[in-house]
Amino acid sequence: MPWDDPDFLAEADAWIRARAEPTGPLERTHVQLWSTVWRVPTAGGDLWFKASSAIHRFETRLAERLAAVMPDRVVELVALGVPDHRLRRLPELLDEVLGDEQVLLLGRDGGVTADELARLRAVRPDLRAMCAALQDLGLGETIQHDDLHDGQVYLRDGRYRVLDWGDSCVSHPFHTLVVTLRVFAWKHGLVPGSPEMLRLRDAYLEPFGPGFEEAVDVAYRTGTLARAFAWQRYLASEPRHEDPDAVAYGLKLFLANGPIGSWKP
Repeated sequence: MPWDDPDFLAEADAWIRARAEPTGPLERTHVQLWSTVWRVPTAGGDLWFKASSAIHRFETRLAERLAAVMPDRVVELVALGVPDHRLRRLPELLDEVLGDEQVLLLGRDGGVTADELARLRAVRPDLRAMCAALQDLGLGETIQHDDLHDGQVYLRDGRYRVLDWGDSCVSHPFHTLVVTLRVFAWKHGLVPGSPEMLRLRDAYLEPFGPGFEEAVDVAYRTGTLARAFAWQRYLASEPRHEDPDAVAYGLKLFLANGPIGSWKP
């Protein structure tokens, strides 16, 4: 991994010490192909250092601007390099994925089958209709974390902070629920579509007002597809990733059309 390179380790150590005064050893708490995170103990509490791969270079600029960003500043977000997964682009992104046999693993173990590929090619009109239905809701597309779960939320001094925006994109706000509900179902053994999952859905929807429950079912499908597009982006940057079938997995989930919280095709 690049994060084990002695030159990187020396550069990161020097960068940290030029900006902070550690009171103890630096600790690498996270090492993946796409990023690494270090804990930096200081007299004022722990600080955190993160280095990301090239595909997530936008995250630094996004973090600097995020506090001031509002939903009507989508153009600014895209200009920062945040991936554009707005609803109108999803059919185009589907075409790109279906033309990438390397990430589809076509006919290979864990990959897309010929029958599934034919079904995905035929789904374009339905996808356009789903995207149009969500657009008709009148909810602005905005920054979307796309990996929001309990491991990304931190509490300090009575305030919650959401970190790790490296998977984020500009898209529909309901797409956030895809990973959130999927992780809750997997981690806590909840049945997809169960009353517990519906209550989590409703808690997320409360700020938007009533009447969006059925729209979430649509957004869970389009968001599942968009998550597969995100994995295509990762694999293009890191072809040796430990989850080479991640795009195929997402496409299979989309075709399965299971209830919210589904994480098995």
